Amino acid sequence: MTQVVEGSNPSGSFDDVAKWLGAGLQPRSRRFDSDHRLVTATRTKNQEPKTKNQKPRTKNSTGNSSIHIDSFQDCILKQNSRPRTLQVLLRESRTTLAISKSDARFIDDTRRAAKDIKARLKRTKKLPADVRSRVTALLNELLALLKDGDIGDVRSTREKLERLVDREMRPYEKSAWREYAESIGIAVCLALVLRAFVIEAFKIPSSSMMPTLLVGDHLFVNKFVYGIRIPFTQNYVVTFDEPKKGEVVVFAFPRIDAKAHLAMQPAPMRACIDPSEDKDMIKRIMGVAGDTVELKSGKVFINGNPLQREFLRKAPTGNYLHPYESVENEMSDGKTYTIRLLNSGRRDFGPIKVKPGHVFVMGDNRDESADSRCWGQVPVENIKGRAMVLWWSKGPKGIRWERFGDVIK
Repeated sequence: MTQVVEGSNPSGSFDDVAKWLGAGLQPRSRRFDSDHRLVTATRTKNQEPKTKNQKPRTKNSTGNSSIHIDSFQDCILKQNSRPRTLQVLLRESRTTLAISKSDARFIDDTRRAAKDIKARLKRTKKLPADVRSRVTALLNELLALLKDGDIGDVRSTREKLERLVDREMRPYEKSAWREYAESIGIAVCLALVLRAFVIEAFKIPSSSMMPTLLVGDHLFVNKFVYGIRIPFTQNYVVTFDEPKKGEVVVFAFPRIDAKAHLAMQPAPMRACIDPSEDKDMIKRIMGVAGDTVELKSGKVFINGNPLQREFLRKAPTGNYLHPYESVENEMSDGKTYTIRLLNSGRRDFGPIKVKPGHVFVMGDNRDESADSRCWGQVPVENIKGRAMVLWWSKGPKGIRWERFGDVIK
């Protein structure tokens, strides 16, 4: 049994067409005969079933062969095979027709191209106003056509836009290598400025500041806290604050002053450090200009007053020369920090007065630190900054996660 829908219905509407198409039509049984009439056929007893790789061919009501298609929408795209009335109804109802795969790829590519041109338009700062307005107008027109427009209009508008961009906008654009070079250059300059004036990273190479700082600790140093220096010099342009007692500071080793100081010491005292080496050091400030510093049996006196201490623990070291270590809290100028002391090796020092423009520094590992007791005082201009926070720590047994983010006291 065959059902026929005529290809002409002048008085019909799009809803009527939808009803025609829904009247028993199945996706794999739609064909057009040679008179452009849509035919739906059902399989009869004498008709051979369709095989996997073969499309059946049947006879329509007029006896002519019909062409099998996958869907009605594919049929609409064939200009020589769609009914005139149906074409008019679809245009009037503004219904979006199915498009071929190549057209679909073109639409997707056009959307990406429009997005790229929009981004380039934002990046091109020196583009003349008239060129920018023309490009923007064509771009908006293309975007509108992509939403609801004819594929031919989309193609022509895109061609116009690309020609305009190549002719008018490209001379004002920066090349890709120039954009990358500028980005890298800005990043490097910013890093250098931060390193010179604001913050710098340092690594702890020795145990002189144990237990506050361990070998393998990485820390940030605030170089902005004391003032702004002239780049590559030790001279301050602006001074914000002065170094205070109890602060942990990083400084350039005063090689010349240390060499002169060691020359006046007894021979056994000269072996505490090599004064010819340029390096950065980290210590704790114990006295500032005008203070008198003295050690009696390992206990620190500032201006004749002993610093308060609080015993924490005592533990074996495994070293027969220093079998035990003592860990204590020490208070100086309102700051509390932890120090390490050995039973042996304690000695007296001073008294000595801190010179103007200098500070007296010591390590928290009091009996295993080469500091101002050995090579003299530190000029204030040698101080690079105040130690802030640990950002990485790795020891012999691996990463010390518990130390990440510790604020240095």
